[in-house]
Amino acid sequence: MGCGVLVLLCGIGGVVAGLQVVDFPIVANRADAVVKEYRGAGLPWEQSDLRTEFPDDQNGTADFEKAVALADGKIDTLQKQVSELMAAKKFDEAAVLLRENKGVLDALRRASGFEGFDFDRDWDLGPRILFPEYAMSKSGVKMLSHQAVISARAGNLDSALSDLRCAFQLGNTISREPTLIALLVGIANQSISLRGALDVAALRPKDAAWIARVRKEVETWESELDFARAMEGEAYMGLSALRNFRVNGIVAARDMTLEDGADISDTYTEEIVRTGLPKGMANTAFAVRAMEAHIYFRKEIDASNGNWTEVSRKMDEYVLKLEEPPLKASQLLSRILFPVFVQAGVATDGAFFRPGAARGVLQAAEIRAKTGQYPKDIEKLGFEIIDPATGLNAVYKVSGSTVMIYSVGGNGKDDGGERDKNVGSDDLVIKFPPN
Repeated sequence: MGCGVLVLLCGIGGVVAGLQVVDFPIVANRADAVVKEYRGAGLPWEQSDLRTEFPDDQNGTADFEKAVALADGKIDTLQKQVSELMAAKKFDEAAVLLRENKGVLDALRRASGFEGFDFDRDWDLGPRILFPEYAMSKSGVKMLSHQAVISARAGNLDSALSDLRCAFQLGNTISREPTLIALLVGIANQSISLRGALDVAALRPKDAAWIARVRKEVETWESELDFARAMEGEAYMGLSALRNFRVNGIVAARDMTLEDGADISDTYTEEIVRTGLPKGMANTAFAVRAMEAHIYFRKEIDASNGNWTEVSRKMDEYVLKLEEPPLKASQLLSRILFPVFVQAGVATDGAFFRPGAARGVLQAAEIRAKTGQYPKDIEKLGFEIIDPATGLNAVYKVSGSTVMIYSVGGNGKDDGGERDKNVGSDDLVIKFPPN
């Protein structure tokens, strides 16, 4: 067993060898066969295997980076200032601050018109990769959504809807990087955009034409999130981490710099390993277990027909089996890392559900604006809104001046439209008015 792995194992729960079946030789022995199956499943073995989703002329990185530069690298700080003003209903002050930063918004609008971003990452750095752009994109989406509300309050609905369209598309754009983090940020960006659309519609709850225009805009929005691609990236970064695991941790690229400005070569010990099985029996066994898991996940994804909640349930079953005795030492890292993946499928299903549910509550609000009351049931909306968790109609409820449409979530249970991790309720609710 390599020293680095020994330290890791001894640092988790005491003497692991005394608690688990040490099966490293048996598992490592099937490495070549598993690699063949892994590659045959289309999973990435080298960095070049990670799919490119868009041509070079559809890379919006330059405009995105310009937006960040125009905000002096502090787009998150700028967004927080605007958000605080909006929350305090200081709309005039927020409008002034947004006007002063029109260049930032314009660059974000242009960036949203491209298919994706390519930040030229070295995916072989594995867990050492930083993703500052993800938080920045979320800040940019919030700013566009705030500008949409400001424009709508001034009666400029066309401008408001245009900015919301850009904000929603930025969710698709950022999500094309092959990581679950990118996927989840894309989901968050689209959720923010949809909330902005509902906020704009709620400015005139009795104006059927106004609400109809918002609804028709939302109908054109389509999530292009790719859960399979995100899992490919996770599979590859897991391999790259194990290939480069050493006594001193994960090796870093020569051209990285340290916080104090020193060059990374001052502490550099080895070249990054970019292909092949990891060195050492334990690391190889860990990699085999990870590849076997991703082969299983890929099969479930391919058979899912886009039902990501069901994929998550299958992944959850797989993870639970890892905890069944006798515990195996080769599955240690899998037991630590794979639970993170389980909820990502449910979140992806939620992302595809939200636009339809938003369209539904807007349709209900439009009917109420015309007739004085919401429709009594979901069938009266004139189109289906399917709950991905059940395959049946989503839940539709009216309570006073509020209408809600929701999915029962990953637990498959109607929690009355409540979402609270502390009590296990996880309904995914879209309501109008949104506040």
